[in-house]
Amino acid sequence: MSAKFNEEKMYTYLKGFAAGQQWHDTIGALAFARAKHKGQMRKSGEPYIVHPLTMANHAIALGVREDAIIATLLLHDVCEDCDVRPDALPVSEKTREAVRLLTRVKGEPLEPYYRQIGENRIAAIAKLFDRCNNVSTMAGVFTLAKTQEYIDETRGYVLPLLRQAKDQWPEDSNLFFVLKYHIISVVDGLEACLQAAASASQTIAVAESDEGQQEDFCPICGGELEWNGDRDIQDDGAVATWSCPKCGVSGKAAWNLVFDEHFGIEEG
Repeated sequence: MSAKFNEEKMYTYLKGFAAGQQWHDTIGALAFARAKHKGQMRKSGEPYIVHPLTMANHAIALGVREDAIIATLLLHDVCEDCDVRPDALPVSEKTREAVRLLTRVKGEPLEPYYRQIGENRIAAIAKLFDRCNNVSTMAGVFTLAKTQEYIDETRGYVLPLLRQAKDQWPEDSNLFFVLKYHIISVVDGLEACLQAAASASQTIAVAESDEGQQEDFCPICGGELEWNGDRDIQDDGAVATWSCPKCGVSGKAAWNLVFDEHFGIEEG
């Protein structure tokens, strides 16, 4: 990720674009977010500021031309991760409110959190861009369990938020379509990979179980063996002491009998 998206280039581009648009919130948010996230790193190993910078550039590339939305994207994690109060943000009240709604208190249930976001257009759009970026960068970074948890949250809360936003703000329907397409495509692909990995693990587990079970049955009658010690299967068939309650054979003799019977050897 860090090799593909250059922090300095994105920062410089946003600064120049915001100046040209006279976006006061975005200009203030750029420097503030960079200062507050300084030294912080993503789980992927890249500087944390790359995340909000990428989101802001993504929004501009999709035609977003609202100061408050771009500034909110830049600041969306500052309060939650940098111990900053919303009223201390160097932006307008409209942007502060959106950032406040996006700031999740530790332990806060997801249902009321997403419900409040769904009542604010700027916060809803910012949340969708955030999820779009996160699902696109979590492969190989999150554990399999965390990835599945994130997918479940996306299906259970983010996609319903997207549908709600599309109904509430039809003027942004083109934007919502692109975000929906991106999020669903990535999530479906990741989930297919998780299912394939789970299936492969199950197949291996069954094979290993079957292999182990073969050692637990008598080679003469197929009855379940009783072991009197740790197994020690050797190349010549020797094992630790065992016996078969069904046919009475035990130890190496049973393996010899199988060998003799297979090759038609009779005792002379």
